[in-house]
Amino acid sequence: MSDAEQRKLVDRAALLHRDIAEKTDQLKEIKAKLAAMAKYREGGATGHVYGSRFSATVTLKKNVKWDQGKLEGLREDIGDADFMKVFTWEYKPISQKDVDAAVKHASFGGKIEECFTATEGSPQVVFKPMEDC
Repeated sequence: MSDAEQRKLVDRAALLHRDIAEKTDQLKEIKAKLAAMAKYREGGATGHVYGSRFSATVTLKKNVKWDQGKLEGLREDIGDADFMKVFTWEYKPISQKDVDAAVKHASFGGKIEECFTATEGSPQVVFKPMEDC
């Protein structure tokens, strides 16, 4: 490859990279607006928005960060039997369904909420042509 071809290739790649980054930012903004407009069932995390040619299925995401030290304290407080119904030995939840049930269970005494921090994640949006709906 000649020096001139190499320079053109680098320049083209850099321009493509910039265009993709700009479009990615635009798409992120649009997905946030679609998430705000979507119709959700009560308590649900999946909603729908309809355009003229496409439908959008929006799933709200939650980022959960578990405090390992607080989970250790919780395990000591409630005992292994109840703790292991919800968490593994690595202090990872078995499932969100189990965590949700444990939040309401008396043996956890409302302490499970102290063990994690939840933040809103980027919504996932899947588009389908209307004829597929």
